[in-house]
Amino acid sequence: PALVVPAGQTIAYQLPAVAADRAKLAELRFGIRVWSDGDALGRLIVLNDDKRHEIRFAAHQKPATVDTAATIYPKTRGVVLMLQADRGTLYVDTITATSGETAIVQSNMLNLPGIVANSPLRLAMVYLRLPEIIWSLTSAPFLQVLPESWLELFYASFWGHFGWMNVPFVRGSAWMGAIGLFCGIGLIGLIVALRRIDRTTQLQLWSLIALCALTFLLPLVNAIAMPANQATQQGRYLFPSIVPLALLIATGQSILVPTRGQKIWLTCWMVGVGFFALSALTFLVTYYRA
Repeated sequence: PALVVPAGQTIAYQLPAVAADRAKLAELRFGIRVWSDGDALGRLIVLNDDKRHEIRFAAHQKPATVDTAATIYPKTRGVVLMLQADRGTLYVDTITATSGETAIVQSNMLNLPGIVANSPLRLAMVYLRLPEIIWSLTSAPFLQVLPESWLELFYASFWGHFGWMNVPFVRGSAWMGAIGLFCGIGLIGLIVALRRIDRTTQLQLWSLIALCALTFLLPLVNAIAMPANQATQQGRYLFPSIVPLALLIATGQSILVPTRGQKIWLTCWMVGVGFFALSALTFLVTYYRA
């Protein structure tokens, strides 16, 4: 299948913002594979903010590649690749953008209806950031598009800040190891529980696990789909997962603790949580008084 560009019309493809962000200070080489029913004339245009670079070409019945290059500057807000048919009808089935040997855009992006400016799905695609997500998963190795400290996405203001973004409490303290140990015990028990309990309870636990996985997946998708200077990672959006996480951890621990000792274990657990909350509040009061 090919995109059809009648005479006098233009198609435009905006480079996903996250792709342009990764390509700053690099020279991108743009290319299209184009042909026509007969002799046709067209232009390949690259808009880089207020800078415009274009190359004119002639298209014939035999498909040929037309390419050009443009430098992506540090403050670039957007890069748009345009194909204009000056005479005759153009057909194009490949659009590429490469930086050295790294593919920034591949031809499979042509399958997205949001390429065409008047597509009714364009606004929905932009709102859901589907071009950025698809680019991140198809045009580059997945781990290369994650932020360098992507594990911290789940700690910023979650257990690390409690909403006061300039007051770290858990991260870097002894509490971090204690919480890790506490959750680790629950995880080991959960693995055991999934092998011992009845089918109905297993399905309930797997539902909670799926809910937690979805909650953690959304910030991760946001991290790979947003340019570095626009992404604001807020771990507090993970708060809805606290209840299913607590249920999973509690279930795992209840499997490991003998029946006779569960009341003692619950008492220790409640005292520990209360001391943890009191310690956090004391820390905040001390911090703001200072």
